[in-house]
Amino acid sequence: MKYHTAFFDLDGTLLDYKKSEANALSSAFRKLFQDSFPPDIIPVYHGINTVLWEKYEKGEITNEFLRVERFRQLFSHYHIHGDPEEFSSLYLGYLAEGGYLLSGAVALLESLNGAIRLAALTNGITGVQQSRLSISGIGKYFEQIAISDTEGVAKPDKRIFEILMQRMGLESTEGILMIGDSLSSDIQGGINAGIDTCWFNPGGKDPGDITPDYTTATFNEIALLLVSRR
Repeated sequence: MKYHTAFFDLDGTLLDYKKSEANALSSAFRKLFQDSFPPDIIPVYHGINTVLWEKYEKGEITNEFLRVERFRQLFSHYHIHGDPEEFSSLYLGYLAEGGYLLSGAVALLESLNGAIRLAALTNGITGVQQSRLSISGIGKYFEQIAISDTEGVAKPDKRIFEILMQRMGLESTEGILMIGDSLSSDIQGGINAGIDTCWFNPGGKDPGDITPDYTTATFNEIALLLVSRR
């Protein structure tokens, strides 16, 4: 099959979200609480944030609620006296500065640039994602960018894929490949939309009940997959 278009997820696929997240958390804590940054906060926060994002992806909560609720729960866990809304605002400000890229991301996009059409599809906060795309320098590679916060619908809902297709004048899902690291949003979303999927899985995780069309562990494999099938 010939792929003429690739839809890329951003966080965990091209952008180093873990690094951005850790820096934003530590910076916000230092700003509000000086040196009281709990040593185990990253895994605790991940647990809280993951559950809330899953609810958001299912349409059970809003993005606005998620932004503050995750820190309300985090403060409750550590018995921290503080304003979750104030912390959320600080955190997002620092997160927006984290345009860190996974190694090899630019080389991958360069290899595909001009050869196929590229678009980005991300579940995130508009201002934060736009800032990180600008700082990282990869925004220029995408013909279109769909952000769930802006569109009012998130992956895995097929509607955000359809919005992106409509903007690009794509009348058929044939020839499109969705590439991302999240089984629940990227891969399941592509399946829901009838689009071929490529799971970026450098950690060798178990796919469970979700079956992508392809599984890759490196950017080279993604490039070869797209180039060899042109």
